[in-house]
Amino acid sequence: MMHGVHAQRIARSSADVLLGLGFIDLDFIAGNYYVNGLAAGPATVFADWVSQTVDGSGLYLDNGVTPVSFQGDALSAIVAQSEFTVMVQYLGWLFYPYVANYTAGGNFSIVDYGSDVQEAADLWNSFRNPRTFETTYPNAGPHRIAITRTFNRVAISTNGSAVGENTGTEIDPWLVNEAALGGYPGDEVSSFPDVYIQQFLLLEPQNDSMLQALSTL
Repeated sequence: MMHGVHAQRIARSSADVLLGLGFIDLDFIAGNYYVNGLAAGPATVFADWVSQTVDGSGLYLDNGVTPVSFQGDALSAIVAQSEFTVMVQYLGWLFYPYVANYTAGGNFSIVDYGSDVQEAADLWNSFRNPRTFETTYPNAGPHRIAITRTFNRVAISTNGSAVGENTGTEIDPWLVNEAALGGYPGDEVSSFPDVYIQQFLLLEPQNDSMLQALSTL
């Protein structure tokens, strides 16, 4: 897929009234970046920002490049929130839109496996068992995933779908030391075709109706 072929502006959903109010609110298409409610330059939010490409489709991630790692106050905000709602909007498939690694192993990750099936909220508990959800969709996007993580519940909505949940098992302590968009921090983006991150939002845990609204394009 040629770089920029998906260039377009995305209509905002009714849930976007929250944008600007989260711990982290990034809109790569509009060029707006907020951390803890304050405007932030992208070079302070991400390591190695100077080598990144942003166009009308969002943050461009070529296959084989290093995922874009959070740093500074943005990373501190991720580390501090053990219970949260996260929303990611992206174009493409067969990659990890967002990964937060635990210091003791394991991770919280959003995974798009392609083949019209998306497996997300790959959250590891103390027995190293994945918590997964599947939803089908017909194309490369754009797609929105919204996930709420609390002490004993993971809930997910994709592209406005009804909320699915996994409950009852205690979730690992939130011992995060690094996080990135596009893959595992320090690894490489593995995707086909090339992908774009368009929006990223981290905020306090939301109820199921708002979670569904957040995932609606």
